[in-house]
Amino acid sequence: MIGKLKPYPAMKGSGVPWLGEVPAHWGVEPIARVGQLFKGRGGSKEDEEQVGVPCVRYGDLYKVDSFRFDDKLLLIAEDGANLNLRNLPLAIVARGKFWVNNHAHILKPKRGNLEYLAALMEALDYRPWISGAAQPKLTQDRLMSITIAVPPMAEQDRIMKWLDGETASFGVAIQRAHRELDFLREYRTRLIADVVTGKLDVREVAAGLPEEGEEPEPLEEAVTNTDEEGAGNDDDEVGEEASA
Repeated sequence: MIGKLKPYPAMKGSGVPWLGEVPAHWGVEPIARVGQLFKGRGGSKEDEEQVGVPCVRYGDLYKVDSFRFDDKLLLIAEDGANLNLRNLPLAIVARGKFWVNNHAHILKPKRGNLEYLAALMEALDYRPWISGAAQPKLTQDRLMSITIAVPPMAEQDRIMKWLDGETASFGVAIQRAHRELDFLREYRTRLIADVVTGKLDVREVAAGLPEEGEEPEPLEEAVTNTDEEGAGNDDDEVGEEASA
């Protein structure tokens, strides 16, 4: 249950039409002033076949034999249909040793909370800054020109602490759902394999299936017929008891 939120005591115009008003003590700055940008590097086919540190690729994860970063950074998708569809996260936090290819922007905050910046960047609608129709693209210049609201650093920490507490149960539910989906996919794959290889005998089930072109009996009628047959049997039993 989300606790009651208190409004900020004073607001001010941000000067950005889509952003509107922001708390009076917050800053309003382009991302170029908030974060330092690094560029990913494309990996060769041989890189993908190596086993080593993770390489973050847009919508995927594979291994390479070296790393470019040993840090905690924010990765933002640079191109692809997901910029519009949003089926996958667009902004993720990467930690430790990893390689990032050239399909992601890499941001490191110059100041402030990385998780706060990640949550803010994930919440943005990037469509006004996307170019290209067949292959949507968020260029470096357009990304860095986006203006965002920037709370004081201590307030960013408090915001993320509150959000973590309020959304913890959602994360648990999402993880549980993912595990259940993985189990169902595994069960489906195993069931298909057992049937098509003859390890599972389904002849009895197949014998009970309707013939091709034959309409199955409607469920409601089947239930009604069963009830009527059951009712007749009860009457017979009552009659026999009365005769006795």
